[in-house]
Amino acid sequence: QLLCGKNNKYFTMKLLFLTIAILIISISAFIPKTFLSKSIVSNTVLNVSIKVAVNDDEPIENAIKRFKRACSQSGHLFELRFKEEWENAHDKRKRKSERAKLLDRIERTNDKYERRAEAGNDYN
Repeated sequence: QLLCGKNNKYFTMKLLFLTIAILIISISAFIPKTFLSKSIVSNTVLNVSIKVAVNDDEPIENAIKRFKRACSQSGHLFELRFKEEWENAHDKRKRKSERAKLLDRIERTNDKYERRAEAGNDYN
């Protein structure tokens, strides 16, 4: 009795509605947040938040240009570049140690070939 008559139409409509609702929810999970909101937001480790409002009729190139200008005016990119180049004492010692090992290996190799040349060995 459930699958015939009025109940069948009601069941089919309910099933169709649930299917569409699930489909919309699953699709909206993959849409980027910047697409849903009308502003471009950038958050960095420096806790700087840059927001640029984008109008509906504004070309995206203009919005990107304004966003880049806001990023450069905030000064946080300069700070990030500085932190990228900065190294702590442990990293500095490690880098110097690795460089010293490399130069030592090169020097030992050169010394080996010089000793062979001084001995008059034709086969290097």
